Amino acid sequence: MFAFDAAVCGAVYDSAVRRAIVHLKFRRWQRAAQPLAALLWDALSLPERAAWRAVDAIVPVPIHPARRAVRGFNQAEQIAQCLSRLSGVPVQAGWLRRRFYRRPQVGLGQAERLKNVRDAFEVVCPDSVRGRAVWLLDDVFTTGSTLDACARALKEAGASLVVALAVARDLREDDAAL
Repeated sequence: MFAFDAAVCGAVYDSAVRRAIVHLKFRRWQRAAQPLAALLWDALSLPERAAWRAVDAIVPVPIHPARRAVRGFNQAEQIAQCLSRLSGVPVQAGWLRRRFYRRPQVGLGQAERLKNVRDAFEVVCPDSVRGRAVWLLDDVFTTGSTLDACARALKEAGASLVVALAVARDLREDDAAL
């Protein structure tokens, strides 16, 4: 059972979307953030998701400062900024932080992913989160481990609603949770 209340993915992690995410993340192709955010906004705009649009903030999944120093930016934060311009919902990148430097999730199975992110995230100022509804944003949803770990931290700090958002859903994972 996930800690987040709902999940919305903008697209399947197929060749075109995968290429855009990989270029954004590893080749600093930051112009890809806007069309990726637009995919997510289109998915959120469906009438049956109206209740999930009443949120107070977009919280991008944080990366460790060491990884940010190498990459130069957080891809989830870039996408969040673009989604904010589309939705009018403010980005709160400082609400959540990654406590530990851990190996990337790529190539890990579900059990390894869960272990890798366990207790890796914390809310910086619980008073800012308490009673708030948030969109928790990441680039790719594979097993849901990262989004779940972040949602747990937000819920423990008192967030009233956490909707996990991912640009793309990787369906290649055999043991994927959804």
